[in-house]
Amino acid sequence: MCSATALQNIVLESIQLDAKQFLVKPITREKLLITIHKTLEYTDEKALEYTKSIQNI
Repeated sequence: MCSATALQNIVLESIQLDAKQFLVKPITREKLLITIHKTLEYTDEKALEYTKSIQNI
C-alpha cells in the first residue's frame, strides 16, 4: 500500500512497464540480494521459455 498518490502512480506505471520486483526503503543488504536473486530467476525462466518457443518454430 502506498500512501502518496505520486508514489502510487510510479508503482502502477512500473508494473505496466513489466517491473517484477520493488525495493522499499530502508534497503538492507539482505533485501537487495534477495531482490536481485528473484529478478535473475525470473529472467532465466523467461529466457528458457523463449528459447523453447523458437526451437518449435
